[in-house]
Amino acid sequence: YDFGDASGGISVPTDMSTNILYPAYNEGARIFSNSWGSSAPTNYYNTRAINIDQFLYDEDETLTLFSAGNSGDEGDDYGTADGTGDASIGSPAICKNVLTVGAAETSYTPDTVADFSSRG
Repeated sequence: YDFGDASGGISVPTDMSTNILYPAYNEGARIFSNSWGSSAPTNYYNTRAINIDQFLYDEDETLTLFSAGNSGDEGDDYGTADGTGDASIGSPAICKNVLTVGAAETSYTPDTVADFSSRG
C-alpha cells in the first residue's frame, strides 16, 4: 500500500487490517513497525484503533508498534499549553493491543522523556 499522496503527505486507510496488515501478514510478516500517526488531540478510540485492535486480537502472534507522536510540547487535550503533553498521544498509538514507543532524551538527561514526545 502506498501511503503517499500527491501533495507529499500520507494517506492512511481507515481499514488498515484489510489494506495493510492482512496483505503483509499473509506474506509472513508478524512484526509491524509504524513511525507515523495522527496529531493530538485525536486521542480517542476511533474506527482505525478499533480496526487495528481487532486484527491484533484475531492474529495474536503479531506485534505492532506505533510511535507515540511528537505533540508532547503542545499542551494537553483540554487546550492548555502547560507543556506537560498530557493526553497528547493520537490514534492509532492509543490502541489497546499495540506497543507504543515514545522518545527519550539521549544526551543531557537520558532517563527522561523528550519534551516533544507525546504522552498518555
